[in-house]
Order: sequence, then C-alpha cells, then structure tokens
Amino acid sequence: MSRNQQIQNFIDALEAADGVSVDERLGQTGNYGQANVSTSATLLIEGNINRQSTLIQNTGSGPVYVGVDNEVTPSDGIEVAAGGTYADETYGGDVYVVAGSGTKDVRFQEVTQ
Repeated sequence: MSRNQQIQNFIDALEAADGVSVDERLGQTGNYGQANVSTSATLLIEGNINRQSTLIQNTGSGPVYVGVDNEVTPSDGIEVAAGGTYADETYGGDVYVVAGSGTKDVRFQEVTQ
C-alpha cells in the first residue's frame, strides 16, 4: 500500500470515528458554481475577506477575461484561454468575468477560512 493510500485511510477512519471532516477541523469551507458569461461583465464571485484561494476554469470555446470590477474588458482583463484555468491565493474582493465574444461556460471554486 502506498504512503498516500495509508494517509487517506487514516483520514477516512478519523472522519468516520466522529463524523467531522478534516476540512471542518481546519475551519475551511468552500463554494463553487457556474456562470454563462457574455460580453457584459458578470459578477462570478462575491468578495469575501475570509477567502484563501480562488480557481476559475473556462470550459468555453474562446477566451474569457478576469477583473476586479464590472468595468473589466477583453483589453484590460486577465485572459483565461479556452480550457484554461486561473488561480489566485491573495485577492478577497469581487471577481468579474467577461467574454470576448458569444457566451462562455465558466466554473469557479473558492476556499474560505
């Protein structure tokens, strides 16, 4: 049995013993969701001062652009290519996304303390 499997077995046994997950013990929780993003800036994730990290995935067929306010445009946002991801571990404010054209499927996950 690999070391990783031994660790996972230990975690599973610990959680089964009292019904409390490791994430709950650490005080972490999460949030995730999906948005259909068009050429108008869309609020993807509301600001959260307890945010520890954000992951954004563009599952659309063209790029999307990430910014910190509803003024983000394809010419000034951070590009996330089709099939690409964007990660951040420092910013706790609102996150907006805009598509260069059409409508794109964008997913997100955030971890909070």
